[in-house]
Amino acid sequence: MPALICVLIVVQMILDVFQLDLSLGAGLSVKNLMLYVVFGLVIVDMVLRRGVKFEMRALQLFYIGLVLYAIFTWYLAFAYIEYDRYPILENGLFIKSILADFLVYFMVCFYGLRTQRDVTIGLNTLMIALTIANLITVTETFNITSFGVTEIREDGRVQGAMGEANQYAAFLSLTIPVYIALIVLNRGFWRLVWLGSVLLAMVAMLTTVSRGGFIALAMGCLIGCFIFRRQIPVVKLLSAAVAAGFVAVVVLFTVSAEYRSLIVDRLFSESSQADLSGASGGRTEMWGQALGYMVDKPLTFITGFGWRAYWTMPFQVSPHNTYLNYWFNLGLIGLGFLLYSQVAVIRTAIQSAVATIDRRTRLLLIAFVFGTISLSIAIFFVELYVPWIYTWAMYGMMMRLAMMQRAEAPAVAPAAEAMPIESRAKGDRFGWARSAKPRRAAPT
Repeated sequence: MPALICVLIVVQMILDVFQLDLSLGAGLSVKNLMLYVVFGLVIVDMVLRRGVKFEMRALQLFYIGLVLYAIFTWYLAFAYIEYDRYPILENGLFIKSILADFLVYFMVCFYGLRTQRDVTIGLNTLMIALTIANLITVTETFNITSFGVTEIREDGRVQGAMGEANQYAAFLSLTIPVYIALIVLNRGFWRLVWLGSVLLAMVAMLTTVSRGGFIALAMGCLIGCFIFRRQIPVVKLLSAAVAAGFVAVVVLFTVSAEYRSLIVDRLFSESSQADLSGASGGRTEMWGQALGYMVDKPLTFITGFGWRAYWTMPFQVSPHNTYLNYWFNLGLIGLGFLLYSQVAVIRTAIQSAVATIDRRTRLLLIAFVFGTISLSIAIFFVELYVPWIYTWAMYGMMMRLAMMQRAEAPAVAPAAEAMPIESRAKGDRFGWARSAKPRRAAPT
């Protein structure tokens, strides 16, 4: 099963990076077909095992409820409200492609990867695939290669492998902390691979010149350091992050004077700081228009206007805010689920990271928390579409790690609690040097 999931991830990334549709009909493409086949095999495997538990059921049931509510409001939008210019079939297919498929991807990775080795293989595949996508983006930006998949906007910002600039930066804010964890966990050749990967990711993020992405990554790391202040050496971690960021800036500024001026202009120019609208890139005006429509019809604060109804309104641009997009279209149900899903995965990862005594699991979950907090901040400034598939795939992998820790906790907890702090190895302040396979308590 891990091999099939890895093939699915690689094919999905190739098709997204090179923007290949390979449609097999309305609402069905090669990557969709592969996803559903692998999902079917995972379900069959779960049935044959019989001992597989339905874990994180609240998250999955709430997601199913969100999909059903989207279907219900989609039906109301064209059958009763009759919005002008409402594309019925297209919006119906969008429920599957930009909503339901994310849950399927989560379940494939969550139930299809059963051991720590499986998760390691799946996560490494996802991160290597992203590294290659970042490499294509960076080399195309500086005219080293020419695959025709990277677009330079009129303002000089890069639209890369994961969609437009702000989406790309938001997704990179999730993955950069995970790259750093992989650097710490590996030695030799693979450490060099992950060092190169994080450098590519940071350079790619700088070429997007996304202020929201920069702020989100910085705030996510600061909040994460506070949460895990008792589990990690905060000063060393921040020093390493600052050093890596400095190297990325030096590399980019050395290679391209154009991006040097663009970054300085967007971050420090007077026009970007003159007022709230300038600092937000005009987003406050967009948000004000959408909220104004909701104020005119107060019931929509609860119900929303209907699935993708925003695009039938006379707005000039997209809402540039994932939370507002869900709220405007699906009301408190949509917004509540989005908030719940982010909180649920972060909370589960924190609890498991604090409880586990397995060094690898702890580091990966801590990095995941850093990244997910960063992403949760970043999507306040952008709508996320293309990267959601990979985000939910990573959610599935990391939640499997968390569930494995919970399953082992009763057996290892007594031994861990009995170990006095003074017995930890010298220089191993946080107990990370302990074996990845702790001894179970002897039977009495």
